[in-house]
Amino acid sequence: MANPTVVSDTTAVIRVQPGGGSIAVDPDREYTLKHDGEQADGTATTEIIYISTAAGVVPDGVEGADKAKLCSGDVIVIGTKVEEIFFDVAAGHEATFTILPGGRIDVDGHGAVPGGMRATTSGAEEITAELGDVNVDLAAIEIINTAIQAVVEAVSATHLAAGPTDAVLTGGLVVDGVPAAEAAGDIAAPWLNTFRQLVLHGSNLAESTLDTTPLPRPPLREPDWAALTAPGQETPVIDVSQVRNHTVAYTVAAIDTSVDLIVWGSIDGGTTWFQIGTTVQALVDGTGYVEASGMQLDKLKCELDAEAGGVAVTVTFKYMGRVE
Repeated sequence: MANPTVVSDTTAVIRVQPGGGSIAVDPDREYTLKHDGEQADGTATTEIIYISTAAGVVPDGVEGADKAKLCSGDVIVIGTKVEEIFFDVAAGHEATFTILPGGRIDVDGHGAVPGGMRATTSGAEEITAELGDVNVDLAAIEIINTAIQAVVEAVSATHLAAGPTDAVLTGGLVVDGVPAAEAAGDIAAPWLNTFRQLVLHGSNLAESTLDTTPLPRPPLREPDWAALTAPGQETPVIDVSQVRNHTVAYTVAAIDTSVDLIVWGSIDGGTTWFQIGTTVQALVDGTGYVEASGMQLDKLKCELDAEAGGVAVTVTFKYMGRVE
């Protein structure tokens, strides 16, 4: 039976005789060549087989590039991107080798050594060494997995420990997952509760109080209006719909005989007006006020209604209102 001319994904025994030969191989696979220690008829031999990835291999012990000695019982691994393997023996001798294809590698040679030949050793030692490396890797992975599991169990035990049953989640459910190390009334660090929820805040209800006193609303104040100097003049109209208690202060200066002052209110947006309280008649310079409590208004304004005895008086109004 003649040597195969092509070896792809099946093993083959190759007879090497003087003059040599070659076999085509898949460049996307690695191939292992093992010296059988025999001739084709089964006769034992230690004859060296010379291997190359280029034509013209010289079957002698002289040094040279792209040349390897395959001794009896030894193994050579041919890397990827090799398309043809050449072989020969010295004149007057012959020997056989077995070629074993490896798994197919992607075209870039990932996971393999592209091109060339690797160092030789005995076939049994090569296989034993590779299996030993695999076993070491598996043992290391098992140790890592065990360590990770221990950390996970420790974290779970810490964060799922029972705590006070009167703990509260901000915006969530009442649970008993507050870490026991937190004292009553203390703020707890984030933890995982028994529902596997991440809790960002917790406190002990028995030690907590909530101030329900409403925040006071600031009063409504109007900046000082321009002074009124003649009867019939009015202050600007202001919106007082948000307050119920009203205070209007007035200051009179340069009075002659008397002045009359009126505070006006409206509940229809200023369409109609009514007088708040009675007309105030001032007889001397000074300050006074008009007050209306519990009165819901929409608009408010003030008027210098009349002046007696002269024309030099000035009146300044100020306003402040509160909800309470």
